[in-house]
Amino acid sequence: MLDSELQEPPAKVRRTAESPDFSDKVSRTIAVCLRCRKKKTKCDRKLPQCLRCVKAQVPCISIDPLTGAETPRSYLLYLEQRVQSLEDELARRENGVGSRVNMLAAAVPGTAATTAAAGTASYSSPGGAGVDVHSKSESQAMGYSALVKSDLASDKVVVPASELYIGSLPGVTFAKLMMTALKMKNLNLAVEPTRNMSTAAPPVVHSAMLPPKATAEQFLHIYFTQSNSQLPILHREVFLRKYFEPIYGHWESQLDLGALVPRSRGHQDIPRENTWFYNYKLYLMQMLNGHGHESELAQNISDSMEVPLQYHKPLFFLNIVFALASLANHLQYVSTISELFKTSAFKYLEHAELGDDPLENLEITLLMALYSLMRPAVPGVWYVLGKALRVCVDLGLHNESTDKADKTTAFVKERRRRLFWCTYSLDRQVCFYLGRPVGIPEASIKTPFPAELDDSLIREEETVISDYATVPGRGRTSITIALMIFCIRQIQLEVQRTLYENEELPRRFKDIGEWRHYIHSKLERWWSSTPKHSLDTACGFNVEYFTLNYNHTRLMIDGLSPTCYSLTKDAYIRVSEATRNVMGCYTQLYIKKAINYTWAAVYNLFMAGTSFLFAVYHCDEVRARHSEQDVKKITGHCVVILTLMRESCSAAQACAEMYHTLSGAVLKLRYGSAPGPERSEPLEESTSTSTTLENRMKVGAIVHEYEQEELASAEWAARWPDQGFSPEDPLSLVNLYPGNLDVFFEELINMSPSEAHTPRENTAEAYDVGTNTREGKKVLELIQQVPGEPIWDQFFSSNEGRSSFS
Repeated sequence: MLDSELQEPPAKVRRTAESPDFSDKVSRTIAVCLRCRKKKTKCDRKLPQCLRCVKAQVPCISIDPLTGAETPRSYLLYLEQRVQSLEDELARRENGVGSRVNMLAAAVPGTAATTAAAGTASYSSPGGAGVDVHSKSESQAMGYSALVKSDLASDKVVVPASELYIGSLPGVTFAKLMMTALKMKNLNLAVEPTRNMSTAAPPVVHSAMLPPKATAEQFLHIYFTQSNSQLPILHREVFLRKYFEPIYGHWESQLDLGALVPRSRGHQDIPRENTWFYNYKLYLMQMLNGHGHESELAQNISDSMEVPLQYHKPLFFLNIVFALASLANHLQYVSTISELFKTSAFKYLEHAELGDDPLENLEITLLMALYSLMRPAVPGVWYVLGKALRVCVDLGLHNESTDKADKTTAFVKERRRRLFWCTYSLDRQVCFYLGRPVGIPEASIKTPFPAELDDSLIREEETVISDYATVPGRGRTSITIALMIFCIRQIQLEVQRTLYENEELPRRFKDIGEWRHYIHSKLERWWSSTPKHSLDTACGFNVEYFTLNYNHTRLMIDGLSPTCYSLTKDAYIRVSEATRNVMGCYTQLYIKKAINYTWAAVYNLFMAGTSFLFAVYHCDEVRARHSEQDVKKITGHCVVILTLMRESCSAAQACAEMYHTLSGAVLKLRYGSAPGPERSEPLEESTSTSTTLENRMKVGAIVHEYEQEELASAEWAARWPDQGFSPEDPLSLVNLYPGNLDVFFEELINMSPSEAHTPRENTAEAYDVGTNTREGKKVLELIQQVPGEPIWDQFFSSNEGRSSFS
């Protein structure tokens, strides 16, 4: 017997997991898992997961020694299974039986084939190890077969999204969903470049005709209640006396511009026939005599009209304020109106800047910066704001401890404070949203806040009061709004420095958790001091902006950041609450047609919407708090508003498309609902509506207003009609399940497996810097990149091709 065995070669022995030397072989070749290595504990190196990772209910991750990539241990089983399945498929093809569709369907959890085989199915690896399909870890490993797609083009299989359920797999991370949505968005833009609004040629824009007095008063009301209340660049009483009255005469409207509007002081007795508007209208009517209301002729007459030098500066300030007012409520007006007013203003810019008052020149610069913040212009707001910061430093506005500040009057001192803090607020706002370094460091600022007094109480001719800061206030004024905005900018800067610029924690805090408790308390105190109704603001200010800043700051504190790429369960819950409120604020602002900073709205909406989906995707407690219908409604609002904002910010179109796809995928994966029926209602406004509004812009309508005895609100500034958007029914405007959801999952399946292996942790110590994960980092990068890059190109660069200040 022994001789025969020696004479014949032994049969090849196939090792199995039960083989006595198999475990030794594996232990020498399979690396220690990443979690055990970090915790410095012994790893049993079992497949598909080590025992410690199974108990902790976290993915068991290994490091590839060649590439350094993090790879789930179950991926090894997936590779073995894939090799085996392909070998079986080749065998079936050679025998002329079997179907690739059946093989793929059998590998997808939840399909009929999987269900039928669930009771008896087992898996033998190439090594011969039998594995029970019913075990949880094995189910995850088997799930990777859902990512299998034929490498042979002749046998391509597409599984409908309605048959896929791959969200529970450790390899399908939220980062991978975002990358797939981004890939699809880029493909859409490549196929349909005309949908990218930034590629459209800019329209030819003429200067605006001077609006009727009643319309001018309406614009000033909007500016001083909604814009100047946040950034008090202009002193209301000085503005009316120096710029409004020489053009239009005495203020006649019943509209209040603040808490107090006394007309007995500062009013100039300018005869009506000496105002520029009276002569402008008279000249225009004479030139049009016998020609009817021909728009082109009236526009040409207005453009060629010679304006006396004494009116150049007032016309600059009036027109730029009209432009800002139309942008503050830009959804209420035709899209070109602000550009018309800006063009009119800059006809007189050169003369406006010739004055010898440096603070007035700073006002001009800040108004230009504010315009370019709301609407793309060249140079971008980053460069205009940079000029304002340099002027502030040159004039010493940031440091009141100098001798120069002590020699000024109370009025000038108050004016200097206001202009500095306006510059500060704009700088902090831009830097907070886009993660840019601030222009003037906090340690260099030694200028107190302006006094909480109405403009009517701060007088140029004052000689008794040396500092208005010593005068007691008389309740809330429009400056109260500005002071609250300045305070939230300070809080936001503190958040940015600590969480996004990795500055060292102040020594009074032992760790980042204690600092978070402190900053939350500080934010809550600010929030409790803000008025909760517009009637409490003394000027009708939209209090949604307080709610918006509050919740956006909460998101920045508790959400993903370079200091923390992992979230705890409580953090997920706080993020979901904050993001839901942010999107709710923009819904209310859209209904009121009161969205002003369009780029900030797009950036905030995309960040909030994506962070909300991130929390829904990862946290069971968040899903328990939000039903499927809640998520549909919240994400539907976000898609609708992003889409309808694409005219004012080109980044909105791409963000809307990507978020639409991403929200549909998350709803499918986490709530398992089937895609809904396609809806035929388009998101964009109808052509007839747009045409009607453009017709109302014709100059003939303006001339008709001039001929009326009582000048009513001009039709050329007509408000947008109701779009039919209801906060309770976003389904009327958007199909929450995009038609390309099947294509999305096909792209998801086709992604390289290495892209899927981005581990995540959800442990109690997840706020510690040492447990940051790659997925959180990738998600944060994508959230900032998708809207950030096109917004920067459109609003902040110095590229030519857009409207220019020069």
